[in-house]
This record gives sequence, structure tokens and C-alpha cells, in this order.
Amino acid sequence: MIFFRLATALLVLSSTPGQLHAADAMDASVMIEKVVNMRLSNGFEARMQIEVRNADHRILPPFKLAVIGESSLKQQRLLLRGIAPAKLRDIKLTVEATTEKALKALQSTASGTTTVDPFVPLFDSGLVPWDLMAPWWRWPEQHTIGHDAVDDHACTLIRSFTNTPAGAVSAVISCIDTDTALAWRTQLFDKQHKLLRTITVKRAMRTSTGKMAAKKLSIEQPGINSSKITIYSGDEHYRILPDTFRLPSHNTVTPHE
Repeated sequence: MIFFRLATALLVLSSTPGQLHAADAMDASVMIEKVVNMRLSNGFEARMQIEVRNADHRILPPFKLAVIGESSLKQQRLLLRGIAPAKLRDIKLTVEATTEKALKALQSTASGTTTVDPFVPLFDSGLVPWDLMAPWWRWPEQHTIGHDAVDDHACTLIRSFTNTPAGAVSAVISCIDTDTALAWRTQLFDKQHKLLRTITVKRAMRTSTGKMAAKKLSIEQPGINSSKITIYSGDEHYRILPDTFRLPSHNTVTPHE
């Protein structure tokens, strides 16, 4: 063991920066492939309750959502549907992205279907539709930057970066469990490396297919609010129908009209 540590130290000291960069990129690509493969699904549903605490520590009434989705290497689609309270039941939101088209979000209410900003949190919470798609795993710059632990769960830190962000987020640091490919913590930063929000898995569960999935999460937006999310039911084999992600096409408007 002593010889191995010494040899490793000598290798690091004698490597050129380019060699280290290539090694980090290779390590990151292997881990990212595991993460992406874990997210692949022909159809799923998750029902969740979200509790929000404002910066002044005031707790807002909880709300419930159903999230239905499918994910392949070429396309991701999500449908978010309000469950409770009653005023949310007419609200549906679809988010879609492909390898050829940018991420797009539409919201349907009783008054029509509207194009919405996927970077805007839902219902004054920390839950952001863009985050649910995890598009940073497709960014070209991916590097391992160290190791950490989240509540005693050892994980590898991967920094995802883009020079051309579609929104406010330009860098993401994920703490990934190398065995299960679960991100125990995800931190999102803007161009000035200001922390926008932190998503932390508080409790995980093993699904019937053997994958690890989040059961309870927290989302912290510094100086804004904190959200607690609990997944209370779900279906790993949800049947996706031809119209599952189809919203009413009548009265379609943009947010500025």
C-alpha cells in the first residue's frame, strides 16, 4: 500500500498539466456515462410533495405535483401536473429537449397554453424545470475535481461547465456516488461563480429495477428560500401514450403577449 501511494504521488508530480487534464476528462466521461444510463427510461411517474420556507422562515402551504417522463439518448420529455391544492389541478407543464433542439417549456392553464421560461422556479419554490432535465451532463467541459462526502456518503466531484449557457447557470458541481451513479449533492453556479442553489439528496431508495433514486431532497436558494421535496409514490413502468405530453394547442400565446 505504501509503495502504491508513493508511485501515485510520483506519477502526479511527473505528469504534465495536459496529461492530468486528459485523465480527469476520461474519469469524468466514464462516470457521466453511468449517470446518463441510470436516467434512461421508457416511462415513469413520481408524485411529490414540496414544502417551502421563505428567507424570513415563513413556511408556505405545501403543494403536490406529479412528474411523468421518458428519457432516451436522443430525447427527454417531462410532464408536470398539479395535484394539490385544488387551484393547481388545471396547470400542466411540459419540458422537452433533444440532441438537435434546445430545451423548451410550455404551460397549460384554463386560459390557454403559454411558452414559459424553464429557468423560473415553480410556485415560489426551489424546484426548477430546467434542473429536472439535468442538461449539464451534455456540456462539452466535464472534469473530476476531487472527492467529498455527503452525510457519510463518499462521492466524486465532477465540474460541468459551458461558455454558452442557455440561462443563468454556467457551471455545475455534482457529488456522484461512483457505485450507484447517484448525485448526492448538486450545486449550480452562474458566470461569476455565484452559488444559485444546492440540491441535496437526504434519503435514497433502491427501485425495483435495482437503481438508486432520491426519496427526500432539499433545495437551498441562498437568501431566497429552502424547499423540502418528498417522493411519496411512483411508477417505474408508467405507460407513455401518444398524447401524454400533448397540451391543448388552442389559445397558444407567448409570455409577452
